[in-house]
Amino acid sequence: MIEFEKSDIETLDFIIDRCLKTGFAVTANDLVKFGYIKLVNEKGYGTFTPEFDATKEFVRFLHILDKYKVCECSFRDDSEFARLNSKTLHFQRQGGFKALYMNKINENEKVQKKNELEIKNLELQKENLEYLKSIRDKEDQIRNLTRDNLRLENWDIRFRWYIAVGGFIIGFITKYLLTID
Repeated sequence: MIEFEKSDIETLDFIIDRCLKTGFAVTANDLVKFGYIKLVNEKGYGTFTPEFDATKEFVRFLHILDKYKVCECSFRDDSEFARLNSKTLHFQRQGGFKALYMNKINENEKVQKKNELEIKNLELQKENLEYLKSIRDKEDQIRNLTRDNLRLENWDIRFRWYIAVGGFIIGFITKYLLTID
């Protein structure tokens, strides 16, 4: 698919405008005549590349116009041209290729912003998972410490019972021995 660049906007909008104003087809000669396709450089020499052909450049513009279906385009060897169709006027009223380019830029910015937000969201989710893991680890530690603490408390209670029972027995025996004499 042929995409257009920012530098193509003026030429593409000229072709649409010319089709609408004249009602006739636009050819490569029209673009050369109005300076949209240059056959010489600033110094008056031939084009920068010897294989340059105004028709090839014009056909590239035709492919762009055809892709967006804003002009009827002919690609025959004997005559390449663009002429208006039912969508040409509506497309121009919507802002033409300049507006389309701005929409694409805005769309690309939105996609880029969306991608940045998705990455930020993934980072935050990762942080959240790490935080939840640390909470689970702390809860496990608390559970283990609570279990160990309960074991110690149970042992302490048993030990006190043993002392109490032992003390009672020793007291009973001592009283018995003291009363025998």
